[in-house]
Amino acid sequence: MNRIFKLLVFFLPIFYSLDSTAQRNKKDSATYCITRAINLEDQGKPADAIAWIRKAQKLEPKNINHDYELAYAYFLNKNLDQAIAILEKLLTRPTVNGKIYQLLGNTYDESGNPDKAMETYRAGLQRFPGSGELYLESGIIYLKRKDYDSAVSTFEKGIEMDPGFSSNYYRAAKLYLSSNEKIWGMIYGELFMLLEPMSERSKELSRLLYETYKKQIALAGYGQAKAYFANRVIPDSIANQASLVKQTNFARKIYDGLLADAFKTESAVNYTTLCRARKAFIEAYYRNNAWKEYPNALFDYQYKMLKSGQFDNYNRWLLSESNTGEFNKWKELNRDEYLKFAKWLIRNPVGLDDKYKFYRGQYR
Repeated sequence: MNRIFKLLVFFLPIFYSLDSTAQRNKKDSATYCITRAINLEDQGKPADAIAWIRKAQKLEPKNINHDYELAYAYFLNKNLDQAIAILEKLLTRPTVNGKIYQLLGNTYDESGNPDKAMETYRAGLQRFPGSGELYLESGIIYLKRKDYDSAVSTFEKGIEMDPGFSSNYYRAAKLYLSSNEKIWGMIYGELFMLLEPMSERSKELSRLLYETYKKQIALAGYGQAKAYFANRVIPDSIANQASLVKQTNFARKIYDGLLADAFKTESAVNYTTLCRARKAFIEAYYRNNAWKEYPNALFDYQYKMLKSGQFDNYNRWLLSESNTGEFNKWKELNRDEYLKFAKWLIRNPVGLDDKYKFYRGQYR
């Protein structure tokens, strides 16, 4: 589980100071105790964290989050029966939340009972149908069973119901990028990077997106380009069924078509030409009014960056892991420009929510 949520800060250190009185008061607070406990857990010392969590419980005995943290410490320390006992009691509390069902299900799974884990996730989703975490964990169970269709549909349901939760995008992106429907992996992967920009997983997706561009775009001389992100296995007789036709048209005519057009003036597929082609793609998408029939939150955000003058810098960052040397050289030579881009991203997050989101099922 990813338990540490970092602010989107691009190499902009924040310095602050506290007076000694504030420091003393802080050390006497439950928040301080829990922070110490989490730091110990992150250092691989969950047994040491337990004493701090119990102190927080004494300071705030009605705070369900402290009980959750105690169960999590037991989970990390492999005291699974103790974790289960705590979490099952928490299910009866009026302040129970989806995270408690998630941890309980994870604990059952860790103890060798994946069926009970799935039952727990489903019970949690009945009470909290908007919990992205519970869709994530359910999808992971399907992955372990090698039921990839159920896994990807569950991750996508999590994207639909909880658009701001990043991990479902990551899982769905990786599944689609390893399939014949790479287009959805490209979109989900980029949205994931916007939601979790500074993580190791984001770097992984940066490399995967670049490698997929390289493999799926074919150049056959100047003015000749093809893009193959749409499914080339399902025959048209199936792809043109009512449930798939809009997705197929978007994938083949809009995504593949406009991207191929963008590469007709290029002689290679590399870091530099991809930055140019992505810009040409988004310009054509809005110039041709494709956005009206196929609205897309990612492309809207790209267009916003384009109008603000930040899209070139964004593309350099998005694909930076494909050529870290070139990116770092550009960043060093254009430090002010890079910092301006970083500040823009901080002030203009993608902000996915129930009204502003993208998932494949929108194209029906």
